[in-house]
Order: sequence, then C-alpha cells, then structure tokens
Amino acid sequence: MKSFIAVEYDAEATMAFVNRYRESTDIPSIALKAARQPAVDREFALSQIACYRRAVRKLPTWARNSELVYPAELSMEQCSSEQTAVLKASLVAGDTLLDLTGGFGVDCAYLSRGMSRAVMVERDARLCAIARHNFAALGYSNIEVVNGTAEENLDREADVVYLDPARRGQRGQRVYDIADCTPDVVTLLPRLKAAARRMLIIKLSPMFDLSRAVALLPGTTDVHIVAVGNECKELLIVMRRDRSGEGGVEVVCHNDGTRFAYDLSADYSSAPLYEGELTSPLYLYEPNAAIMNAGCFGALAARYGVTALDANSHLFLSPERIEDFPGRSFAISEVVPFNKRASRSVAHLERANVAVRNFALNAAQLRARLRLADGGDTYLFGTSRGRTQLLIVTEKLNDKNDRI
Repeated sequence: MKSFIAVEYDAEATMAFVNRYRESTDIPSIALKAARQPAVDREFALSQIACYRRAVRKLPTWARNSELVYPAELSMEQCSSEQTAVLKASLVAGDTLLDLTGGFGVDCAYLSRGMSRAVMVERDARLCAIARHNFAALGYSNIEVVNGTAEENLDREADVVYLDPARRGQRGQRVYDIADCTPDVVTLLPRLKAAARRMLIIKLSPMFDLSRAVALLPGTTDVHIVAVGNECKELLIVMRRDRSGEGGVEVVCHNDGTRFAYDLSADYSSAPLYEGELTSPLYLYEPNAAIMNAGCFGALAARYGVTALDANSHLFLSPERIEDFPGRSFAISEVVPFNKRASRSVAHLERANVAVRNFALNAAQLRARLRLADGGDTYLFGTSRGRTQLLIVTEKLNDKNDRI
C-alpha cells in the first residue's frame, strides 16, 4: 500500500483517513479535511474514496476488502462490473488464461477462478502494480501480471484468450467501431486465434452492430449480449475451437439471470402484427434491453406466441398472461387515442410511470401534457399503431402474476 502514496506523505495517516471517510458522500467537506492534514496524500485519498463508492455499486465483493487499491476513476468506469465478470466466467472452459488487456484486473480475476494459471497483460505500469497488490490481497496466487502490450505477448498460448480493446480515442473520447479500438482486433485476429487453444473471447461495446461484428470477425461461434438492470453493458464475441465451422452463430441475450438464445442465420428481424381489437383481457410485453439490442423480434414472437402492436413500437401483445416472458409484463386497463381530448380521457389518473415507443413526444413531454405526477402503480405507454397514436394504461405484473 505504501508504494502508491507519494513519499512526502505518511502512508499510515493517509490510509487511516481513507478508511475513516470512505463512506462519506460529501466530497467537498472531505477535501477540506484532507487539506488540513499535511501528512495525508490528499490526491490519493480523495481518489480512493471516490472510487470506493463506485466499487460498492459495481464490485460489492471487492469493496468489502479494505486492503484494495483503486486506480484512476476512468479505469474504474471502464472496468467490468462483478455481475458481468461472473457471467463471462460462466462461459469459459480450460485450465489456463491469457488476458491481453488486463486493466484493473476484474475480468482476469473472475475468468481465472478454478484455473491453474493466468497471465494478465497490461500496458500501464501503474495498473500492473495495482493489480499485483490487489490479487495478493484477494488471494489470487495463480495470476502473473506482465507489463506490456497485447501485440508483444501474442506468442504466448492459453486455453482461453481474452481481449477487451480500449474504446477511447486519442483525445479520450468514446469510440464504438472495432477499427477505432486499441488494439486492432481485426488485424490481430489470426494471431489471437493461434494463441487460443480452446476459446477466444473479445469484448466490444454493446453499441456495435452484432451482424457487422460477426462479419468482421470470422470464426465466431456465439455472441453474448449482456445487460444488467435492463441496461446493455457488453457485446461478447466468442470463438470456440470445438465448434469451429459447425452450424450457425448462436446469439444469447442475458439480462439479470434471464437468457434468450436464437440462431443469427435465421431472419428474425420482424414479428407478426396483432390484428385484434385492443380490448381486455389483453397483456402488453416490453422485451428486455438485451433483446431490444439484438432486434430478434421474430424469434421472440415465435417462442412466446406474442404479436407486435406495430412494426416499429417493439411492444407485444397477448390475450394470455405469459409467466416467463424475458422483459416487463403489464395488464392493459384501457386504450385511448392520443388527441386534443387525451388529457380528459385519463383525467382519473393523478400519477403514472410514463414510457414512449414510436411516439410524437418524449416521456417528460407526455407527462406534462397529461398533467401527471411521476410514479405510482400505473404504467402509461405512449405509442403508435399504424398512423394512430395511442395511450395505453396498464398495471405492471410481477413474476407471480400479482398486480403491483
């Protein structure tokens, strides 16, 4: 720990300060307190306190270990969450790991669980020092940390090779295209495949089009779209030697424990439209973020027997309650046209959770137009069916088919 604190400050006093105030959210007040203590490395202490608060949300197991050192906030922002790291670990099989873009070391730690040996490569020397310290504090004795670049270490081999190319440009801006990431995985792909004895995993931005990713990265056997809390976090390209050249590409949509898989080679981009009247009993379904990202609405409709309200709304209907639908489920109370008299039609509502799909207004504008307070048990969707704009009043259903 002492090696991370500037030599002109007292390491013990600095860590005592961090541990005392790390639960506080009043950073300006903490900064003033640190300024009054000349023995405390103020910059290090404030950085550790800020990153600890992020770790509590993102890496709760690691956050419980008071011996850990956190990197700069950008590295904390870019590192995987505990939940996504655990999911990635469930995909791997093998006894050795080569992580070519280690960063803070979260993915390497979780992927290497149960393996006899792992090598983590990281070009930033400070991140390497932090990873060595933290791996020791967490009890990982099977990980060797190497300061270097991915390109310099592709002569190594392992059962599992993992790569998370940096998605930041030269000026620190976010980039999403594979060609703009570092290192260039398309150019390095032959060497990456040669290094991976059993499987290669490449992590991309969820903003990247999965069909284009598969086209640019031949040999892909499965793609995993990972969402946490209904927010897409990662697009994982996986190449497995035992399935190379066999069958199509399987796409798996993950969201907080739910899993929906389909074959990418089939055309699942469109779903059949609902032809009936919008009268009760009728249920409305909103796919989770991973499925929305994949756009596999035809596969969803075929699997669960739902039909689309409209080609562009991405809301689905069924006269029956579907218990295991991968997304949110609602019981429709009423459907009214959105027009000049719309506020009168829903005048009985004082508050509602408002969402819009393929609608003229955004959620805030619609809420203001209808003079609704936010929240409550009612969920109101502004959407379209053909050329008709609608307000759909619903109540959300939980997993036990009870209204909440």
